[in-house]
Amino acid sequence: MTTAPLKIPTLVVGLTGSLASGKSEAAEFFRKLGVPIIDADVLAREASAPGTSGLALIKEHFGHEVLSADGSLNRQALARIVFADDKKRMLLEQILHPEVRSLFLKKLATLSAQTTSQPQFVLFVVPLLFESHILYPEVSKVITISAPKPLCIARAIARNNCSPQEAEQRYQAQLPIQEKELKSDWVIHNNTDRKHLEDEVKKVFEAILECIS
Repeated sequence: MTTAPLKIPTLVVGLTGSLASGKSEAAEFFRKLGVPIIDADVLAREASAPGTSGLALIKEHFGHEVLSADGSLNRQALARIVFADDKKRMLLEQILHPEVRSLFLKKLATLSAQTTSQPQFVLFVVPLLFESHILYPEVSKVITISAPKPLCIARAIARNNCSPQEAEQRYQAQLPIQEKELKSDWVIHNNTDRKHLEDEVKKVFEAILECIS
């Protein structure tokens, strides 16, 4: 018995960018335009929730120090470990990325099963789209959110309650933003205010619809 090929929407668009560049904010603007969002960070949380094989493997390889008192994953503690050691970061990715891909395909299949209201395209928010050893052939177009490094570092410190050194480590763990821009179909520069970002999202949204039509 063979498995039927996955029916996917007309277009799956990846949205990536550097650390704290404004990916989530841009995704929310796309959501307001009616675009379904699949977020890799949300999937990673699902893959490492209490009772999952992902959390069991993390506990096995990183120890109890990355767990909170209630047994859930202490993401801050884990981040401090993996962003200070490339080998440990790669190990974490090897644990979580296959699980994230599996959940992504399930979410995509659910959207594709909507025969009466199938979306014109789906936005997949994935910070490590280019860095991941797990490929996403379903993604045929890519948007990169770009922002100046000092702004990204400042946002990361405020958002993650981390030190400047930790923010720098997380920033350096990703591909240089210039490389991401070169690999992308559209680049949105998020270096002013929310109104500018929203306007740029609308422009890219219209460009994507033109690709589909």
